[in-house]
Amino acid sequence: MAMQIANCIREVASEHITNVMDIDAINVAETANVPTRKSGPSVARWTVIAGFLGALAIAFFCYPWLSS
Repeated sequence: MAMQIANCIREVASEHITNVMDIDAINVAETANVPTRKSGPSVARWTVIAGFLGALAIAFFCYPWLSS
C-alpha cells in the first residue's frame, strides 16, 4: 500500500513539475519498493537490555541502604 502511494505521488509530482517548470522531463532517482527485511528496533533485545539496566540501577541505589 505504501509503495503504491509513493509511486503515485512520484508520478503526479513528475507531471506537475514538468508542467510548472516548462521542461521536457525530470529524472527519477528511484521508484519505491517493498522492504525485504523488518525495520525498527528489536523489542525482545531492548526489553532484556532495559531489564538489565533497571536491575543494575536498583542494585546501585539500594546497596548502600541494604548494607547498613
